[in-house]
Amino acid sequence: MKMKTKYMTAVMLVGIFFCVLFFNTYWNATSGVGLNPDGDTFEEKYYLAGPDPYYNARTIRRVLETGEYPTGADPLLNYPLGAVGSSNAGRPPLLNVVTIGFSGLLQPFMPLDDAIGLSMQFIPALFGALLIFPVYMIGKTLFNKKTGLISALFIALIPIHIASGHGSAYTLFDHDSFILLLITTTYMFFLFGLKSDNDNKSIFYGALAGVGLGALSFTWVEARYAFAVLAVYFVVQLFINLLRTRYDIKFLFTSCSAFLVGIGLFSLHHLSRGTLTFRLPILLTGIVLGLVVFRYAMKKYNVPWILSIPSLLISGGVFVGIVFLLKDAGISAITKIYSIIGGSGIYGTEVSLTIAEAGTFNLSRTAMSFGPAMIWFAFAGLLFLMYKWMRDRKRSDYVFIIVLFLVSMWMLSIAGRFINDLVPLVALMSGWLVCLLVDKTNYKKMIAGIKAIGGIRGVRHGIKLPHIFTFSCVAFLLILPNAYMCMVYAVPVGGTYDKQEMFGDDWDAGGISLYKERYWVDAFMWLNDQDTEIEEHVDRPGFISWWDYGFYEVAVGAHPTVADNFQEGIPCAANFLTSETEDEAIAVLIVRLCEGELQKNSGTYLKGVLSEEVRDIIEDYLGCCKKPGQELINILENPEKYAPSYNELVAPEYGNTQLKISLENARYQDAVKLITDTLELEQIVEMHKEIEDATGFSIRYYGAEGYDLSIFTVFDFLSDKGTYGFATTEDRYFDTTWVDVNGKEYTEEQLGTLSRTDLEKLNPQARTIRKDTYYTTMVYRAYKGGKDVEIPGYGLKHFYPKYISPYPYPGTQYPAVVILEYHAGAIVTGVVSYDNVTLGNVGVIVYDELGVPHDFNVTNTLGEYSVVVPPGNVTLRTIVNETISQDISVLVTEDEANRIGEYKKHVDIVVELDK
Repeated sequence: MKMKTKYMTAVMLVGIFFCVLFFNTYWNATSGVGLNPDGDTFEEKYYLAGPDPYYNARTIRRVLETGEYPTGADPLLNYPLGAVGSSNAGRPPLLNVVTIGFSGLLQPFMPLDDAIGLSMQFIPALFGALLIFPVYMIGKTLFNKKTGLISALFIALIPIHIASGHGSAYTLFDHDSFILLLITTTYMFFLFGLKSDNDNKSIFYGALAGVGLGALSFTWVEARYAFAVLAVYFVVQLFINLLRTRYDIKFLFTSCSAFLVGIGLFSLHHLSRGTLTFRLPILLTGIVLGLVVFRYAMKKYNVPWILSIPSLLISGGVFVGIVFLLKDAGISAITKIYSIIGGSGIYGTEVSLTIAEAGTFNLSRTAMSFGPAMIWFAFAGLLFLMYKWMRDRKRSDYVFIIVLFLVSMWMLSIAGRFINDLVPLVALMSGWLVCLLVDKTNYKKMIAGIKAIGGIRGVRHGIKLPHIFTFSCVAFLLILPNAYMCMVYAVPVGGTYDKQEMFGDDWDAGGISLYKERYWVDAFMWLNDQDTEIEEHVDRPGFISWWDYGFYEVAVGAHPTVADNFQEGIPCAANFLTSETEDEAIAVLIVRLCEGELQKNSGTYLKGVLSEEVRDIIEDYLGCCKKPGQELINILENPEKYAPSYNELVAPEYGNTQLKISLENARYQDAVKLITDTLELEQIVEMHKEIEDATGFSIRYYGAEGYDLSIFTVFDFLSDKGTYGFATTEDRYFDTTWVDVNGKEYTEEQLGTLSRTDLEKLNPQARTIRKDTYYTTMVYRAYKGGKDVEIPGYGLKHFYPKYISPYPYPGTQYPAVVILEYHAGAIVTGVVSYDNVTLGNVGVIVYDELGVPHDFNVTNTLGEYSVVVPPGNVTLRTIVNETISQDISVLVTEDEANRIGEYKKHVDIVVELDK
């Protein structure tokens, strides 16, 4: 009988495992949304959900090419600075190495690239399904086997776990589902240690929990989170034990072995990467071990709680004081603790304010992520567990789960990206409550009663109101709605399934959408084909865009990128995108090239010394000594001392009284202003060309997508040029007006004069007004052209659209992506004449190969013109009396357009007025 029960349990767990795997894999895998028939390599052929998975793909490619796991900074990131810290030192190895190993199972049946691609798509779903096993074991250990099974089943019924984002959806090749599996397994072993029946087992299970911590360190750069959670539990449990004068040796042994093994593996990982410093897990391990010694001393000398607890509190106060005292000492662990207890918090940077996953979710979104009722069942289970612990305070395992739940809720209140950490805890607490309800209802007795009487009479006699109530709650509040929501989340957007036809109005809820990946991969496949004569990717011209697209680019585009998803290069990208003239945009590139030179010469880009060659170029164009040239050199080499706008208020004329200009943005703004105030556009172009040659760096490509226009306030904010939507209702690019139910508009001042009654009656709603300066920015002109013109790159003299996406941006007729290429441009001069008579006041317009107009010049009285032209078969169109007179084709080589060698061409134009 016992063996049969174990067999049935195993069968049910395997069934639940495949249930999860079915939800997070089947529709995604069979819909075709994850495959690109035009791709050759696994980066191109197998779409992955989101930018982070693409950096994992790039890492795997580097492993396959070199045979070694990359541990240093990626040379394609943060161009041309390269490594400026440990942030872009790559990803920890475990997930990618496991993926490569898993692909070995497929390689006998398919080519290597297909095996890698399929493994990357499938592995997150596999880890998401494996989560049911540690959840079952925790439920069984805490409560009983039935609770474990119900909790495991609920994993399959939590929509947010099935979905993309940070879930376990097929193609979501990020570390989220793997981390959730590892951290839950770590908690499982720690719980085993707390519940073990002898000390040796406590040490053993604690060591296994430490292995889990080590595995997290080899997977996730934020593994300190797991150390911190266990440290919080340790302090809470120690405080409780001191208060109750209870000496729990299993608790101490489990904690010691977990932290010692964990920190050993953590240190080994960072030693191998050359990034070992005094980090938070090391400090937390020291605190835990110190408190273990403290508890042993209290026990040995039989110190009562009236003395031990005040001693503990005083020690905590001293520690907090030390943290505040050393907050600026540059110690990683101290800085991190200070940021949490007295500073910016976990997500406290300006960049974090602009990231969706760093924002918080409202109650409705949080609750519905787990289905309509499951989270409420979990809360009820948590409250009942607290009640149970109050009645049996020896249950340290109860305290452990309570602390895990409360810490996870606190983390969720800080940032929505932590919502998936609640998945196993919600499944456990709600599963336990359902188990209690089912046991209390006693369905076994009901079935026995029905069988004893038999027939309809037996049914009427056996089924009572509690049976109906419990069944209804479980079936109609948990099982059925959650199963439906999981199906909605499981079916992807696009592909062979018509989601709207399947689910009606809720078709777009959850589910992966790989459309962004589709159009960016297509764009970067084009970029991959450029500059192929340069073998080393790092030596190719750089690519600049918003940082969201950096990982896509280095994985597929094979060019270095200025800004990336490690959130590097943001000041440069933000200032470039918000440049209001080409002069400004090219000046931003000059500053970035100089930053690369500073990094190369001085090992830091924030303060250093430019090479003599670069200094000479600056002085040649802007003058030396106290002239603008020396001012520019000072700003570039030491912005903290010489950039006048540093630490000044951002746009105070619009009411900002708090936000100040950062060091990097001050360098860009002040240097760019100095350059553009002193030089004309063509002088800036020549200066840029000489600095390119002197530094060996080049940033030639710029990519924009439709989404960029939706988030322009982010560029505005992070370039420190404006504060609209963050601190003010107006800035240089935007204003706000309020419109009431009658369509009448109000300014902010007028709105302030309305009474509360009028406000309730008129219900004015805010409306964003885009100012003319918004339409002159680089991002707008590159993507759309101008306020009254919808041609990408329209009127730009040195940036030319080379790639226009065949995919429309969702909900519009505009291309999803436009990539422009920068060229100094060849200079074409000549004379316009008719019947041997030179013509003045004739317009000459330059059209590129895509038919986009760029430079424009009007002939002087001698009929002379001069225009800048891109490479390719360029068209010069003459306009006489506002009428097209003639189109002339001019062939311009790449070298000519890049001003290598002779780049000036003379083309006389004879117009045919009779046409």
